Amino acid sequence: MIAPSSRALGGALAVMLTIGLMTARADAQDAVPVGYTSAGAGVTANLLPLDVSNGIAGTWRLRLAFTCHGQHVTGSTVVHVDSGGRFETRTDGFITEADYGSETDTTIKGRLRSDAASGTIDSYARAYDNAGTTAECTRDGIAWQAASTPRPDLARVVQYVPAPGAEVMAASDDAVFFGKDDGNSAGEVWRVDWAGRTVWERHGGVVTDLLVDGDRLWIADAGRGALVALDLATGKHLGSTKVAPARYDGISTTAPLALTADAVLVATSNGVVRVDRRSGAVLSRIGSGTMVTVAAGGRGVFAVQTDVDSEGRYTDARLLRLDEATGDVLATRPLSTSFGALVVLDDAVAVAATQSVIELLDPVTLEPSVASSVKSDGGIVAEAPGLWVTTSGAVRVLDATGAPVARIRGITGSLTTAPGIVWVLDDASSGAIGLRAG
Repeated sequence: MIAPSSRALGGALAVMLTIGLMTARADAQDAVPVGYTSAGAGVTANLLPLDVSNGIAGTWRLRLAFTCHGQHVTGSTVVHVDSGGRFETRTDGFITEADYGSETDTTIKGRLRSDAASGTIDSYARAYDNAGTTAECTRDGIAWQAASTPRPDLARVVQYVPAPGAEVMAASDDAVFFGKDDGNSAGEVWRVDWAGRTVWERHGGVVTDLLVDGDRLWIADAGRGALVALDLATGKHLGSTKVAPARYDGISTTAPLALTADAVLVATSNGVVRVDRRSGAVLSRIGSGTMVTVAAGGRGVFAVQTDVDSEGRYTDARLLRLDEATGDVLATRPLSTSFGALVVLDDAVAVAATQSVIELLDPVTLEPSVASSVKSDGGIVAEAPGLWVTTSGAVRVLDATGAPVARIRGITGSLTTAPGIVWVLDDASSGAIGLRAG
């Protein structure tokens, strides 16, 4: 049986609190969840409940696609529906099929009822290229309609935490941590509790990954080539360790952090750096060359190593099993350069690559043991009953054999776990969606 090797340990109390919260939400929503799907010609409209208290009132994600005088306009936005089922929102986040770029200004009104939803769209859209405007339109009163649809798969949704602009995420038993890179080392890391309240914020750095480790949060800061430690509860700066050159490729941007019994592992442009989990001191450097992601388990350290051409493109990739103490390469296996993530299990290493099937490899030899029928978008975590995978337009749940057992449609993005929950950083929802594991 496959069992996950967790990046962070949750105590019994944390698990009880998590289960209690999920039970309370389940008791309040005994009915099968409902979404709304397009019912009108010419306009595609879909509504997905994110945090809904009585079946209608609450937070929803709205996706629209419509035509404005020949321009195809699409986008997603979060709307807040009142107790009467009404909402109105304005967004500049929609896009057009533009020659080079686009700008939009869209106001959406709607009314949700038990069996249907409808409303109107007022749209301004402009497309442009280097020479200037190539198309422009203003159109008001575009009608949209959608019919209610039972969505039993959404019964797994237990929480929604807003996080506009977030690019990376980690989670503890009672909070979610977000990070983003605004360029020029103007990144941001912040903690949000499950009620959506921001507890603390810290600014600076180029944030490429976050990792919860007991009472601290580790940050991969590629701008400084450093591993930074913050106090989990307060955000207080605890220390910083130089692990790589301060340049864009010094620390990987693809899940570069992992934990072993005594070290934080950092995938860098020159091997995997081991940093002491308590003191922050560099313990050793294992392997060599460009490492783009790392994971760890009982059979050693597993890292993806790549060759890079003069333009910074990956030309070849391989999975390595390394001895953590000596750095010796114990096994190797060629990989596609479209690799996404690694998960180390008790008796397998799971590899996700973009638009490729999930592979389970023998943790000693790295030879294939199982190939799932599910194609991945590159995201994967280990949580009951086996593996959770991002796919095109959905999150898929696999059992211990790699066979699919559940599909949550309309939600996708990078994944992380906390006790009993899989969190999805869903860009279309401008936040993180917590899904009940099991």
